Amino acid sequence: MISNKAILAINVIIISILALPACNNHSSKEKQTENAQQEFLDKISQHNQKEIKCKLLESPKGENSSLENAGIRKNAEEDVFIELFFTNDSSINLIITQLENELLLKHDVRQKNLMPAENTMYGGFSKDQGTSTHQTFPVHNFGMNMWPEYEATHWEIFWDETNNELHYQEWNQDSLNRHYVLLL
Repeated sequence: MISNKAILAINVIIISILALPACNNHSSKEKQTENAQQEFLDKISQHNQKEIKCKLLESPKGENSSLENAGIRKNAEEDVFIELFFTNDSSINLIITQLENELLLKHDVRQKNLMPAENTMYGGFSKDQGTSTHQTFPVHNFGMNMWPEYEATHWEIFWDETNNELHYQEWNQDSLNRHYVLLL
């Protein structure tokens, strides 16, 4: 008889294998360019001030809220905000800031009453120049101080230009933890 842990491990492996081609398609087709990060932000900014339909493809077990809608906006400082709104009235603002040679991704997590959640303003710096359609952000130590188990976490934001979708994924080690899709 197969134990529950073995079944869970098999399911995680199958989901990871199925999700890997979606991640790898983007960076392999496109070469890194000197302006890739700015081009990436420009693509997102084209959808400034639009309300966007979205769907949740993966979330941790036990989360009792689903993604309801999203929006994109840009402020005067050139930060790009991807706003994710959930059915329990909580929200996450993904804030992407262009620094001198890298992008910074921060997660501004808000409760139902718009007060900051216990863990908020975590994130990381872009791994490299990335491409105009794919950026990866390993967790930075300001995030690891909140959750030591997050030391193997990274986030990916990428475009599926064929379907006009923007994907956000959270990975912990080699397991996909969250996957949101914005239908642009």
